[in-house]
Amino acid sequence: MEREAAALPDRVPARDMEGRLDYRDKPVFTIDPDDAKDFDDALSYEALDHGAVRVGIHIADVSTYVRPGTALDREAQRRGNSTYLVGVVVPMLPEKLSNGLCSLVEAQARLCKAVFLTFDRKGRLTETTYANTVIRSRKRLTYKQAHALLFENDLQRIRELPLPPKHQTGSTRRALRELSETELRDLQGWVRALWTIAKRLREDRMAHGSLDLDMPETKIFVDERGYADRLEKIEHDESHQLIEEFMLAANEAVARLTRERKLPSLYRVHDEPDPGKLAELRDLLATFRIKAGDLTQRDELVRILAVLHAHPQGYTLRTQLLRSLKKAAYRHTPDGHFGLAKRDYTHFTSPIRRYSDLVVHRVLGSWLA
Repeated sequence: MEREAAALPDRVPARDMEGRLDYRDKPVFTIDPDDAKDFDDALSYEALDHGAVRVGIHIADVSTYVRPGTALDREAQRRGNSTYLVGVVVPMLPEKLSNGLCSLVEAQARLCKAVFLTFDRKGRLTETTYANTVIRSRKRLTYKQAHALLFENDLQRIRELPLPPKHQTGSTRRALRELSETELRDLQGWVRALWTIAKRLREDRMAHGSLDLDMPETKIFVDERGYADRLEKIEHDESHQLIEEFMLAANEAVARLTRERKLPSLYRVHDEPDPGKLAELRDLLATFRIKAGDLTQRDELVRILAVLHAHPQGYTLRTQLLRSLKKAAYRHTPDGHFGLAKRDYTHFTSPIRRYSDLVVHRVLGSWLA
């Protein structure tokens, strides 16, 4: 495996870009946590005629470098996933791939598989297409920077946002203060336009019964020596939701394609909950003077989640609600996702750190070929 990794190039050679949609000069960027070590996904934004827009969800094309039957593939399959510990990652792939050729770092050409979603001027999805692409990210944004671009109008305050410490992340690249005013305004325009679409997608998803199980998390950050440095509460704000909605949309689009074309593939499935477990949850909620109806009815489950959002013990009770549901699993049959209220769902967007996603990339790659 180490020999195979060492033989890989440091940069994407021109021959590997041939036959791909070239998005190196299009508006493409990434949004990730402060401490992200690798960058699986990037978004592109294009304004079309008559008010339509095309959003590209570009995912690192790991399948180009990790071929079935190779030592790299066998080791990735054995590991199954990257393992994330406090301040350190045990990667599924060698660093030359996970932090190098397959990480969508700023200002470097990278190979991707992409889902393109076209929306009309009213925000309705009108077309879904798929392609092999080559991109060059304009900017590696953190969630904090993206949030500022969404809601802060003072460019100078945005420029003052610091970069993550180098020891915490796989790449920092340019600080926002190094961007010209035109670059920064363009970036802000793209982020805000994407949020307008993502917000509508989220509202539509919730209206169709998707369960809002997002909860704040506490993250431990470490110093340069690897010792715990600080605790930080991470809220699932609009910058997170922007990325989430497009990742969900890409996962759904690929799952729908493989189901409709009857392609053998993997799906991320979430079965309906056990009524007995929900009855136990109903009894627990009653001890907190929360009256629940028939929790086997999705509308009632959605209502209770809304109640728990404002309850003093809401975090604990929502955790108990989550434990009352079945665990999501991988399966070769497209059995739907209860929590997301989606018929079609898979994992496609993180092939650097999940072997399942790499398998789905190979399925899509065969279909594209």
